[in-house]
Amino acid sequence: MKLLTTFVFIVFAAPSFGQDVPEKSTDSIWRNDILLKALTSVKPHTLTDLRARPDAYRSLPVQMDIQFHDTRKGGNPFFTRFSDENYLCFSAWGAEQPLWDQNEYQKDFSFLFVDRNAPEFRTLLEAKVYQRLRVSGVARDVFRGIPYIEIIKAEALDDGMSAAAITHAAKARKLSMQGDTPGAVAEFERALRGAMPAISEAQMRIDLAQVYLQRRERDNAITQLDQAKKLQPKDASLAKSIDKIKDTPLDQLKIEGLREVPAELKDPRQESAASRPAAGVKEASGSIKEAPKTPVADPAAEKKITNPDK
Repeated sequence: MKLLTTFVFIVFAAPSFGQDVPEKSTDSIWRNDILLKALTSVKPHTLTDLRARPDAYRSLPVQMDIQFHDTRKGGNPFFTRFSDENYLCFSAWGAEQPLWDQNEYQKDFSFLFVDRNAPEFRTLLEAKVYQRLRVSGVARDVFRGIPYIEIIKAEALDDGMSAAAITHAAKARKLSMQGDTPGAVAEFERALRGAMPAISEAQMRIDLAQVYLQRRERDNAITQLDQAKKLQPKDASLAKSIDKIKDTPLDQLKIEGLREVPAELKDPRQESAASRPAAGVKEASGSIKEAPKTPVADPAAEKKITNPDK
């Protein structure tokens, strides 16, 4: 799960009489220059990667799958080129972040920008909460360890998480922590009924496997991990987990640690509290608490943000 200077090339049509166009002396340079390819090609990465190492990604084009959250004020334009007059600012999660996990839900990223005159502006303006988007972007600036990312391309994807699935899975995690494993299994099964991205389904099945281990149901846990492995075949840790569960006596099985949550991000408190919007999420009861439109300036008040575990 691994997850700009723009170069414009003008291509002229070949002659119509069928002869091959002679190769120019510079063509082989463009075709074989490794550094040029690295600077101009868009590689798939994750938002988590970019947030963890912003200076390494500065000015390099990257492609990411994200989950849209909300539009917001861009903050003080003195530090960046992204003024509210010229750019739309929005927040999002990486597609690799399981939103039913309270800690991951609260780590939305609030410094994504799109030019109001660009075609991608309409795509982002019409995006719904939790909608998945495949974007290409560039970290134009890094300020106090925070990358300010301009979105160059944006494509809406059809396999996003639903609010209902997130709500059921969040409730399942809460019930599991309370020791209600039958209720947790039932809630995870409800969450898994709907369509969702392969990475999200794999993560959810790993969480369900943890509940089965909590119940000392080895075979059911292995079944869930096998399905997760089919969804994420490049994740070698899943095969290792399955082998370990098979070889470990039931009374010695560890419940925690199956799902490898992305590397811990920078402490969110290092981001200015006034620059982070309050988050809202659908509660288990089905009602929706809307996020306040004004930023939360008090860090103590920010800790009271609604989260999917409640």
